[in-house]
Parts: sequence; structure tokens; C-alpha cells
Amino acid sequence: MHAAFPRGRVRATLPVLRARPTPSFEETKRRQAWTLTESDIRSCVIVGAGPAGLAAAYELSKLSIPAVVFERDSLVGGIAQTGNFRGYRFDIGGHRFFTKVDFVHDTWVEILGEDFLIRPRMSRIYYEGKYFDYPLKPLNALRGLGLRESVRIGLSYLRARAFPEPEERNFEQWITNRFGRRLFQIFFESYTEKVWGIPC
Repeated sequence: MHAAFPRGRVRATLPVLRARPTPSFEETKRRQAWTLTESDIRSCVIVGAGPAGLAAAYELSKLSIPAVVFERDSLVGGIAQTGNFRGYRFDIGGHRFFTKVDFVHDTWVEILGEDFLIRPRMSRIYYEGKYFDYPLKPLNALRGLGLRESVRIGLSYLRARAFPEPEERNFEQWITNRFGRRLFQIFFESYTEKVWGIPC
């Protein structure tokens, strides 16, 4: 499945990808704005018609940059789609949207309009017979895990802050730098492997 978008003369803004700190959209726009002509860009290929791929194609189309979106499934939406199995409809992934980037938020409000709904939510993780808030809240997690495990997590966190991984090349390193290795081992690793079906 693919979708084609028109081509033409554009003024494009290309953001710089960084781990930390993330520059504001306005700052990125000031740094990276330049004029592209039809001869500069012949076409753009986007792999995957999930929310990110569709949003990329949408933004490119507003800039009159030609794009083709490839999707191996018969439906668009990626893990945000609602599947149909023997007459039952179900979500492949959580249909919740969250971002700290105003530009991304504004884009989805622009696309969805009145269908962009704000709802209260509560997510929890069931671990060792107890429920833990998700995203994790330090006090809630430490209370549920007990004193001994809490101390181990605290020491692991302090070690990660004092000696962080110099490069964050994978999910394990990213989580460990922010929460400590012990919390990665008991929460994030098993949860992520269960959801995605691949080792971290």
C-alpha cells in the first residue's frame, strides 16, 4: 500500500535529532531553515504507515515535497490501528497520545480536530502481586517493592547518575541512565519484551 504526494518548490525546515537536550521547534527552525527547489528533492520514501509515518507524509505534503509511504499491512495505523478478528474489534497498542513537544501536539490537533479527545487515564503494572502506577512514580514503586528492594533500586539509581552510559545506543542504556539498572531489570526489561516480543 502506498500514497503519493505532489512535488514542487518549497521552503522546508529540517530538525536536528538529538538525545539531550532537545531544542525547541522555533530554535531548530531558526538553525536549519533553507530553501529547497524541485531539483534538490526528487522524492521521499517513508517506511511504515503508523502515526509517525503518516505524520511525516502529511508534513511533507504541506511543503509540496513528493513522498511515497510503504506499508506491509493492508491497513494504515501501525500499532495504533484497531484490528478486527472474527468480528471482534481490538486495539493492537494503546490508543493514547502524549508528547512534550508543542509542534507535534498541534499537528495532531490540526489533523484530528474534534476527534482529538482528552480523557483521564490510569495505567498500572501488575508485579509480584501488587499494582504499580505507570508511568512509574518513585514513591509508589518504592512502597510496593519494600525496603530492601527500594535500597537496591536507590543505590542503582545513584550509580547510574554518577557513572552514566556515555552513549545511549539502545533501550537498556536509555532506561538505565534515567532510572538505574535495577529498575530496568525488574520492570522495564520484562514488560518491554512481553509487549514487543523481542529481547531488549
